[in-house]
Amino acid sequence: MEAKVADMTNPNGGWKWSVLTQCFDEEILEHIAACPPPMEDLGDDVCLWKNNDSGKFSVNKAYKSQIQVDPNTHNDVWRVIWKNILPPRINNFLWLMLKKRLLTNHERVRRRLTNDSSCILCGNCQETLIHTLRDCNIAKCIWSKTIATNDYNNFFDADLEDWMISNLKNQSDFGLGVVKWDFFLRLLACLFGSWVKINSDEATAESGNWSAVGGVLRDSHGNWLVGFCRFLGRGFAITAELWAIRHDLEIAWQKEYTKVIIESDNKSAVAMLIDVSIGSSSSTTLVQRIKEECRRN
Repeated sequence: MEAKVADMTNPNGGWKWSVLTQCFDEEILEHIAACPPPMEDLGDDVCLWKNNDSGKFSVNKAYKSQIQVDPNTHNDVWRVIWKNILPPRINNFLWLMLKKRLLTNHERVRRRLTNDSSCILCGNCQETLIHTLRDCNIAKCIWSKTIATNDYNNFFDADLEDWMISNLKNQSDFGLGVVKWDFFLRLLACLFGSWVKINSDEATAESGNWSAVGGVLRDSHGNWLVGFCRFLGRGFAITAELWAIRHDLEIAWQKEYTKVIIESDNKSAVAMLIDVSIGSSSSTTLVQRIKEECRRN
């Protein structure tokens, strides 16, 4: 039997399983199940480079594929964070702080998302990360009840990184991180009162490439709204991650959530979705369908 991949799709855009089941064994069918059917408007097939999820060759990826990276090369500050006994979500929050990835108004101005960098709570200063978490008058009221009087000056004089390292090493295990986490959650509730946060992830077995996805939708206060899980079949991690994001958007649309923030820990998946070009990769069809979901109104 001679046929193109496109010949194995039905008019509705799905796979012709009645034909495929007669041509392939169960293992191959499981791989096909994890792949989105092709889209005619994406053009002809192209060659891809397997060492990059985007399918594009890069010297950086080629170099990394040829060397052994030492897993123990970490800065001391990262050890301080990950070796304490705080809950994982607070450790992740502290890590985002040090990476300066928390979206304060100062950072939003830098990214051209707003023109106003003032603090949403006090309105007197720029809402930088250190201001939000420590120097704002409202934040100071909280900290003044948790630190010793003789440590007051040192506590408020250090820069962000020194401040975090010093307090994580010297304070009780659940002091600094929990207070900052709670304070920032309250700030986010003011900013994103009507927004829904979606976290999703994939799991891929090393043997057999079995993959599944799951996700959770929460409101601005962190309260559970809805969750999901789904078995995909056999496939790659990047494909599973994209399937998870698409399923997130479908659920949000069904629940009529129009203000949605999706968080993914897969850098390659995020890069593919941000890229304005159509691109050429094994996940192009799935990426285009996700972008179509984002354009719905």
